[in-house]
Amino acid sequence: MKRTRLVTLLLFVLAFPALKADPKPAPGKLKSVPVQKVKLLPGLFKARYDLSRKYVMSLSNDNLLQNFYLEAGLKSFLMNNGRK
Repeated sequence: MKRTRLVTLLLFVLAFPALKADPKPAPGKLKSVPVQKVKLLPGLFKARYDLSRKYVMSLSNDNLLQNFYLEAGLKSFLMNNGRK
């Protein structure tokens, strides 16, 4: 029991200066970049982007708007198993 208290106290004392110190600001100032200047290079992120884009583009307008219809209290044609 004494040993546990001693270790806990020691850890608290060693961690206290880290809690007190102010974090250093990042060097330089961040700047926003226009979306048109961003290009994904071939790799994992580009592959995931292409897959997600292909999926979203395959959806119909009614499928995309389904949650908005439900939130607005409107009935969508999807409520009838996709039949109009």
